[in-house]
Amino acid sequence: MLLAKYPQLNFNIINTGISGNTVRDLKNRWEKDCFEYKPDILSVLIGINDLWRRYGEPEKMPVAVYPDEYESTYRQLLSLVSAERAVAGQVKQKCNSQLVLIEPFMFCRDLKNKIFQGLRTYIRIVHHLVKEFDAVLVPLQSWIDGQVGQIPPEKWSHDSVHPYTWAHAWIAQRWLEATGL
Repeated sequence: MLLAKYPQLNFNIINTGISGNTVRDLKNRWEKDCFEYKPDILSVLIGINDLWRRYGEPEKMPVAVYPDEYESTYRQLLSLVSAERAVAGQVKQKCNSQLVLIEPFMFCRDLKNKIFQGLRTYIRIVHHLVKEFDAVLVPLQSWIDGQVGQIPPEKWSHDSVHPYTWAHAWIAQRWLEATGL
């Protein structure tokens, strides 16, 4: 969407996201996947798999990332220093990136769904990190919540997490709106 909107600019967009990864997985590849590129904009979407593992297949439960670890690991990644020396703003100092943090999301309107209930905690953590690191927030779940009454969740995704092609385009539009690009 960004390339289509600004074809005259020489953007180099690199997506190093890996489906199914948790913040723990991201930690293992953070330097290579993020900072070797010295991005002008660093956009991060992580969290639904951390939560999803708690409620999915029993063999995946041990790799679930609970909120405390999610927050501390995410903060550590954004600060780029060990937990003992965490200082807000290190990401910008190291690679001069504008941070964009995206709310983890799912397409759901069932308020009794345990994953959907738990998701709110992870979203609150992202909001805290946005403030702490002066990042741009893409309030994706908030926007989805406003749409699932008009467009049912099964029209967005087959499993409430992995968007159909049109929903990816809709998400890209929301990212552009939030960043002002």
